This record gives sequence, structure tokens and C-alpha cells, in this order.
Amino acid sequence: MRRILAGLAVLVWIAGCNSGNPVVSSSPTDPTPPSSGIAITVTVVPSDLLAGSSEAATVTVTARRQDNQQSPADGTEVTVSTDQGSLGLNNPAQPVHLTQLRLAAGQAQVSFFPGATVATANILAQIGSSVGQTRANIVDALPNQFYLTAVQPNLGNTLGGDQVTIRGAGFKTPLRVSFGGVAARVVSVPSSAAIVVETPPAATPPPAGTPLPVDVVVTNALTEPQPPMDTLAGGFIYRDDAPPAPDPVFITAVDPRTGSAAGGETVVVKGGGFREPLRVEFGGKVAQVVSVSNARISVVTPSSPSQVPAGATLLVDVHVVSSLNANPPLEANLPGGFTFDGGPAPQPVVVSSLNPAQGPAAGGTEVTVTGQGFVSPVAVTLGGVRQRSEVVDSATQLRFTTAGITLPQCPAGGTSPVMGLTVTNLASGASGTAQLTFTYQVPLPRIRRISPTQGGQLGNTLVSIEGDGFATPVRVVFAKGTQSFAGVVQGTPSATLTRVSSPAVPDSLFPEVDCVTGDNMAGKRFVPITVDIQLTNQGSGCTDTFPNAFTYNPTFPGCRVVTPAP
Repeated sequence: MRRILAGLAVLVWIAGCNSGNPVVSSSPTDPTPPSSGIAITVTVVPSDLLAGSSEAATVTVTARRQDNQQSPADGTEVTVSTDQGSLGLNNPAQPVHLTQLRLAAGQAQVSFFPGATVATANILAQIGSSVGQTRANIVDALPNQFYLTAVQPNLGNTLGGDQVTIRGAGFKTPLRVSFGGVAARVVSVPSSAAIVVETPPAATPPPAGTPLPVDVVVTNALTEPQPPMDTLAGGFIYRDDAPPAPDPVFITAVDPRTGSAAGGETVVVKGGGFREPLRVEFGGKVAQVVSVSNARISVVTPSSPSQVPAGATLLVDVHVVSSLNANPPLEANLPGGFTFDGGPAPQPVVVSSLNPAQGPAAGGTEVTVTGQGFVSPVAVTLGGVRQRSEVVDSATQLRFTTAGITLPQCPAGGTSPVMGLTVTNLASGASGTAQLTFTYQVPLPRIRRISPTQGGQLGNTLVSIEGDGFATPVRVVFAKGTQSFAGVVQGTPSATLTRVSSPAVPDSLFPEVDCVTGDNMAGKRFVPITVDIQLTNQGSGCTDTFPNAFTYNPTFPGCRVVTPAP
């Protein structure tokens, strides 16, 4: 009897809890709920689990409004938490201690997996300020996993002949069932949690209209030296006016038993006693019913009740609530009956090589990357800078176009290597990096020839500068010592030719020499001056200077009288 009580729901109200802070209390109290509150019942079957086991128990949350005893609206969110073990998914490395479920016809279910620690797990369910709680025992040994929990339906005619289902755990054939000391015929044992029997006649029929509760006793595993026995006190009621019991509901299999975590797949729930209207749940989420017969239900699976990462699976119970218009409806559960599959694990992204490994600093080089695990769309970064026009040719090859780079100064030797190539699959976020080097080539300007090599002081001489390594935009200056004068670049320069209009220069730039005027007076005259021409690629800062490249002729070359200062 103690085992039976341990498996039943404990309805409690927890002071101080709220939906934002669901906390399991070790000493639950019973504050008076509001008149419009919700009564929550939580059950866990089985209630004893072996520490470190991968076997799951089923946590069932049942909610009823206190004002009218009706179920809350479908989709009402319920928060389920535990202080031990894990909810939903058996992942010892990252146990889930809190999950969100949604009610359907007043119920929701989730799997509970024991952790490796021997403890008592407090399992709490909360809707708004309403709370329900139960406990599961995580033990280092399970001396007795066999127990009874209920008979469905629990009412039958005194003449017997009704088919009913005995619920519990650990049923092993051959076994024996008795009602009030009278042996019942075992019809089937569809699972370790259910026995379908035909009730025997009552040993002592009660007076007309008088109910007769009797004990239901199961003797399990009769071939063992000391077969275990469990009793459900008053578990069945005989009445001479009881209506015929409906066929029991049971589930034997789901075909196929594995499907996508996204849902939307048609599967068949096999068993017996199915009657419309009914509801089918996968891990607490309601499936879409397509067709129903006594032994088969065709449904479209819902999405997984919790997220299933790629490469992982989630085992859930399949639950059928049949004859929803009956009181009570008939239920059957297949623990771990269906597996939600998160799909194949993503292949790791590996970057192996790139070709070519060099290109101009302005960008525009198409580079081919080899490796594995490439899935479109992708992002490619080179030295931390996002590249352009990424195209995935296959899982082992992709292409991108290099972006241009900005240089703080002209690099020595005309090259600027960049290390670190990263490829990221944008859909999954998986990425791979290799310390590969791409060398940006920076043009170094070299002036080979100037034509013409002289012009007037007032400028506007069109000068052709020939050479190589010119990169637009360019800047050209005419320099003498610390003084420089910018020329005006004409047209669009090429890599080998730049045309520039010479700038005007002041008189002060020209040296003066003594002379004698025609009137035999002492005077001064300007003499031509030779200047350097300097060309700079403005994008890189790289410069070349052609010394003494251009001669300026003064506008007034003659001898002029210079009036001495007084």
C-alpha cells in the first residue's frame, strides 16, 4: 500500500512560488488559493528509479479550475521543475531542471530521468500562482519494481465478464489476478505496466443497488521461487446494476517509432479499445488524429516537446485518452514509445587550402578554398575581414572574391601578408579556421621617363610620366628642397602612364645672378631651376621620386635693374 501511495499524486500549494521563480519546496505549505485558482495534481510513474539509469519515469500534470472543475484552456502554459535528475531529455552533462509544457484537455506529460546521485527528487508544476508537487525516489537499488496503481474502469457487474485494465509496473508473465479472492481470467499482458483481465463473478453478491468494494491482488512472475504479490485495497467495485465495461484501452507499438523532431509525419498507434472521441499525445504534445479503428489510430506527429539538437534524440511516452465523453475517459500509456530525431549531426567544418594565395591589395581575386563540411550559405573571413561573393560548389570546395585592404603605410617589398581563413556555415553556425596566409600585392611606383623635361614658370605644361606600378588615385608634386607644388593629374592614369599639368612656381624659387643691363647698369636676372618629380599611389602611400626631372624657365629671364635699399 505504501508503494501505491508513493506513486499517486500529492496536491500541495507552495508559498512564495511564482511563474518566474519555480522552486521546489522541501516543506510545502497550504495557503488558501484564490477562488479562480487552479488545482494541480502531479504524478510520477514509477516513483522509484535506479540512480544512473537511462530508464525514464512519466510525470503527468493534471489541472482543474477550482471554480467549475473544468480543464483550463488548451495551450495553458505549465512550468515543471525538479531539483534532481533531468526533465525531457536524458543528458547527464546538461540536465534540464526546468521546462515549459502546454496543457491539452487539462493534462501535460514529460519524461523524468534519474541522475547519478541517490536522492529524493522534488518535482513541482506551476501555473500562475497555483502549484502541485510530487516526489520520486532515486535509489541505488530497486528491491521491488512491481506494484499496482489502478484498475480501469474500477466498476463492474457482480456477474463478472467485464474487461478491465490493471495499471502498475513490473508485470512479468506468468501471473495471477484475483478480485475479492476469486481468480480472474488474464486476457493479455500488453506491457510491463498493464494487464487486461476479464472480471470473475463476485464471491458474495451484494444486495441490489449496494456497491461491493473488493481487493485486487496480482501475484507476479509465478515461475520465481517466491513470486511477489501486491494488493490494491478496494481497487474494484461490484454493483448488480453496473453498466457493461468498455473494452480496455492499451498500446502495443507505434509504427514507425522514430520520426523528425519537427513533426508532421504520419505514424500508426497500435493497440486496442480505441474509441472516438480520443486524444493522442507524444511527450505531452497533442498529435493530429487522421483516422481511428478499434486497434489502430493514424496520427500526424507534433513537433518535439523540447528542442532536440542535431545528432541527438528524445525518447517520449505515447499516451492515448480514449472515449473522452465517458466519465472517466479510458487512458493508456506506452513509456518511451516514440523517439524524436534531431537529424544527422552536422559535419565539422575543416579548411585545408586556398588557391591562389596572393592577389592585388585592391581586392577582386577569386580564391578557391578546399576542405569539408561546407554548406550554403557561408561566410568567409580572411584575417578577420569578411570577403565577398562566397559560393559553395560542393561540401569540399567553395569560392570567394577578396575584399580590398587599407594600408596604414607602404609595406616593405610591396607585399602585405594576412593570416587566418575562417569558413562559417550560416544556417548551423558551425565554423572552421586554418592559419593559411594570403599575400596582398601592393604596387610600388617606378618612374622611368619624363617628357617634356622643361616648361615655363607659369605652369600648364602637359608632362607625361612613364613607368610602372602606378595605382589610381595618384598624386604628383614638383619639389625643390622643402618646397613642393602639386600638379593637376589629367584624365585617368594607367599602371604605366600618368599625365599631369605642371604647377606654377613663384619667383622666389629661382636663384638670381649678377648682370649688366644694356645701359651698363648693375642688375640681377633669374636663372632656370631644376626640380624633382614625386609620384604617390594614394591608396597605399607608396612613393617614387625622379630627381632633377623637370626644369622651370623663368618668365622674365633678362637682366633687370635692382634698386638698392636706401
